[in-house]
Amino acid sequence: MFNYKEGRNVLLTQHLKPETQQMKEKLAKLCEEHKLCPNNLNEVLNKASEHFSLLLKWNQKISLTTITNPQIAATQLYFESLFATKFISNKIKSAADVGTGAGFPGLALALALPKLLITLVESDSRKAAFLGEARRSLNLTNIQIANERFEKLSTNFDLVTVRALEKLETQILNLL
Repeated sequence: MFNYKEGRNVLLTQHLKPETQQMKEKLAKLCEEHKLCPNNLNEVLNKASEHFSLLLKWNQKISLTTITNPQIAATQLYFESLFATKFISNKIKSAADVGTGAGFPGLALALALPKLLITLVESDSRKAAFLGEARRSLNLTNIQIANERFEKLSTNFDLVTVRALEKLETQILNLL
């Protein structure tokens, strides 16, 4: 068992694979340092570590990400995604994460902002299947998955997030 205590949060980690535990510990420290997810940090950490474990398992069969190092994943995948919560207003009710891949930043945002309805847009059916399994495993009711090209979406959103896509500014603006 790992017991991390700093400030007001206590992180207890049991029965996690070493790489998942390392990711969770690193993410906990980063979130504490930057005061992210103050109201639900333990839940976010637990679900993020469960997602990471699932990601590593699926990544052996389909290419979800090249980032599998726990320390780097905690920083570049989860923390960078969660950091965006500092800039999302409570007035934002719906969001789309275009080209979400393994769920970044959209799935991570859904962990931190349970009242935000997020549509994860992914045209690759294998990645969309992974996202569906992650939604089910993590019991995330605020996520919808759109297995299609974002240009075909007919819904407008309050917020659109994009990571590592080609220059598609004009088409993205049509979603707002």
